[in-house]
Amino acid sequence: MSAMEHAYFGKLDTSAIQRSVDVIWEREFSLNGATFTVWLWASPATELDKAKLDACAALLENMGALDATARQALRESLAEDRSYIDFHAEEIPDSEVMQQLLDAANDAAAITEENFVARMKLCGIGLWHDATSAPVVMDYMIDPDASDQILAVKAEQDGKVTVIDWES
Repeated sequence: MSAMEHAYFGKLDTSAIQRSVDVIWEREFSLNGATFTVWLWASPATELDKAKLDACAALLENMGALDATARQALRESLAEDRSYIDFHAEEIPDSEVMQQLLDAANDAAAITEENFVARMKLCGIGLWHDATSAPVVMDYMIDPDASDQILAVKAEQDGKVTVIDWES
């Protein structure tokens, strides 16, 4: 077994990444009353880099700021293109979250980006040790029990958001 010791992540087993992309560390976190999983991924035959691991650890230590930055980017993105909001208003209007948003707005078109993003749940964070771009991927959903549609907020190691992709 190959392993590396890191101050934040502890002992990282690197033997699995000799064959395929794999999770080398995972942990449950809570933020603002929501619980989600964080995964640290690495690619085959990758030498783990302490500086990159330190940067990942720093992001996790400042998860509140990372979440705030992602949510600001989500508000801006949804202000430019409301199709994710409109999709959920049409497809799952009876879900508890959407019903509350629709009741408060009186109309799907009146749901504000601010209110919608405030109700979104951070469902997971993927940290990609050896990514050449966007090594941080934060998955947000409006109602994970009713919809599998994700807005994946992708960011650089410094937390700067580079793109938001709609995924399922």
